[in-house]
Amino acid sequence: MSQLAVLSPAEKRQFDTPPSFNQADRHRYFSIPAHVRPIVSRISLLDNKIGFLLQWGYFRADAGFYRVEQFKQRDIAYVKRLLN
Repeated sequence: MSQLAVLSPAEKRQFDTPPSFNQADRHRYFSIPAHVRPIVSRISLLDNKIGFLLQWGYFRADAGFYRVEQFKQRDIAYVKRLLN
């Protein structure tokens, strides 16, 4: 059975890539609401906290989940500063 091509290669790349944020977007999507703070505080490793918040923000922005190697460096740096 052949596969059905729903997305073009360019559309697939765009679908598989986290959203691009400016500074205001990072503040909006990576801010930690009060009801999420207890969850973040229970995560022991900093790398895991960063990953959780990045997935949280990306999901809030476009309902997508991404692999760690797809996380954008500026977003990682922002979340690190947010946690310190």
